[in-house]
Amino acid sequence: VVLAIATIELPTGQWTDLMKTLLGTSTTDNSQLKIVTLTAIGFVCESIDSDILAAQSGAILTVVVSGARKEEPNQKIRKAVIDALYNSLEFIRENFDREV
Repeated sequence: VVLAIATIELPTGQWTDLMKTLLGTSTTDNSQLKIVTLTAIGFVCESIDSDILAAQSGAILTVVVSGARKEEPNQKIRKAVIDALYNSLEFIRENFDREV
């Protein structure tokens, strides 16, 4: 549902706080909510033109990388993070292009 609304509203400059909300929710202690949020982030990154959310690519990459660390004990969360990373690769490509 989030993706369907995002594909309509984000290109027209609406729902500008979507990624901020999703990124904030991804730090919750509720593992099921975290998994769903990470999945939504991945789907949005995969489906939305990367120029629309380019300013938030660093924050998205930070959330994804932090969830993929070995310190994350929940394997379902780690899988959701890796799926989100895979779905956002084209979107965050510019971050990987920088040597720093």
